[in-house]
Amino acid sequence: MTLSFVDVFHVLTKWRKFIFYNFLIFSIVAAIISFILPKWYTSTAVLFPPQKTQSLGAGFMSMLTELPINLPSLPGMVTPADVYLAILRSRNVNESVIRKLDLKKRFGTETDVGTLEILRNRTFFDKTEEDLLVIKATDKSPVFAQKIADAFLQELDRVNRQKRVTSAHYSRVFLGERLKEVNRDLKNAAIKLRDFQERTKAISIKEQTKAEIDMAANLQAEIAMQEIKLNVLSRILEPSHPDVVQARNRLNEMKKQLKKIEVGLSLSTDSYIIPFDKIPNLSMQYMFLLKDVEVQKAILKVLTQQYEQAKIEEKSNTPILQVLDKPDIPEKKSKPQRRLIVMLSALLSFFASGIYIYFREYQLRLKKNNPEAFRKLESSISSLKPINFFRH
Repeated sequence: MTLSFVDVFHVLTKWRKFIFYNFLIFSIVAAIISFILPKWYTSTAVLFPPQKTQSLGAGFMSMLTELPINLPSLPGMVTPADVYLAILRSRNVNESVIRKLDLKKRFGTETDVGTLEILRNRTFFDKTEEDLLVIKATDKSPVFAQKIADAFLQELDRVNRQKRVTSAHYSRVFLGERLKEVNRDLKNAAIKLRDFQERTKAISIKEQTKAEIDMAANLQAEIAMQEIKLNVLSRILEPSHPDVVQARNRLNEMKKQLKKIEVGLSLSTDSYIIPFDKIPNLSMQYMFLLKDVEVQKAILKVLTQQYEQAKIEEKSNTPILQVLDKPDIPEKKSKPQRRLIVMLSALLSFFASGIYIYFREYQLRLKKNNPEAFRKLESSISSLKPINFFRH
């Protein structure tokens, strides 16, 4: 059976007083309850997201960013703000707040678990789209709500300081041991380079090679001039003439000196000559030995900087948190929301009235059209009454 708009309008008109009084009663009762319910106040604090610090790990990450490669961002990467939220929600921080404010006594609980559950129900931690951290604490007292929010701020700062000092301590110990190893490796590399230079006379191959080439070129030019001079003298003088003999002896001596340069023999007691045919191999060996020394120097420089920074962080006691809005003492209650309670109660009254009216209209139609079914329905309803519920 379908109902037309006229039928519905007729039913609503018929029951208009019931609907009105039901709405009025629900609204008045809801308003009274909302005034009776205790007032709750919420204190709110807002923090800037944690800034990147130049710790050991951050220092190494900054080195990675300088590499000529593109590092893709990792999906689902945990941000520093997420770490802060995990700290605030941790059992350790919550229990510290409970002890600091003696919440077990204030909440009237007998167990730590019960106190912890109440505290978690009265606090809220989240981050905004801008990655700002939000701390909210609710209590019947606006002053105490502010104390709870402030206590979480203090505990968050304490945990972060402790974490920083502990991390810096282990970093300093690790870097101290690593510095000893690097100093030892640098010393060994320097000794190997020194032994190589003493054995091969390769003090500075680049400069030595340039000097030898210049020396050989100049000597070859002098030999060419001396050969021309000897050729001229041989044409105008006898082979046994003293000038010819002297020129020939000088030419032979100059050729011997050139040969010494080519095979690497010293022209004087304090000079270092490297044979031309050995220069490529010695250059390669010298390059690798020098590279080892320079690499160890570079590592030593970086580790020394990190070591000094770890020492500073270990002794640092500066605040870590950057607070945008400090926990306030709320002036307006956060709940109960009286307007919302009354509106929901009004909607509930319409819903309840609709169900009751539908059932009553169904009974009336059933009584008129099918008396036998109506009597059965009445009997069933009567058996559901408390006084008849357990009767057979």
